[in-house]
Amino acid sequence: MPRKYNARNKKPGWSDDDMRRALELIGNGQSVRSTARQTGIPLTTLHDHKSGKIEIGARRGRQPALPRDVEEEIISKTIKAAKSGFGISRFQLQHKAGRVAKALKLSTPFLKDNRGNMVAGRVSLSCLTCLLSYFT
Repeated sequence: MPRKYNARNKKPGWSDDDMRRALELIGNGQSVRSTARQTGIPLTTLHDHKSGKIEIGARRGRQPALPRDVEEEIISKTIKAAKSGFGISRFQLQHKAGRVAKALKLSTPFLKDNRGNMVAGRVSLSCLTCLLSYFT
């Protein structure tokens, strides 16, 4: 009989309001260790939030490589090109995302291809499959 699947990346067992209350307790003079025991928030997480390393409400994982508005524009142009019958390969999409990032002078984790062009390789683009056009 198969075992029950345990997800590796569990969501935290506390909310943003719980974290704000915990930071308020720390600000009022309570120790971080006792606040961690009282609230159930891990000690290292409280230290990270107290020091400012992590902001309240921050998402887990990598940050998107392109700003949301740029992504939305690329997505709309991709859909428009697809409706017009212009298919775009994954490489073309990655190459275009790299050129957009370079034109906007964004600091990204994009790599350079063999010609020296910026290419969006294995990076965290929130809608990589939707970015398949910008070629209009």
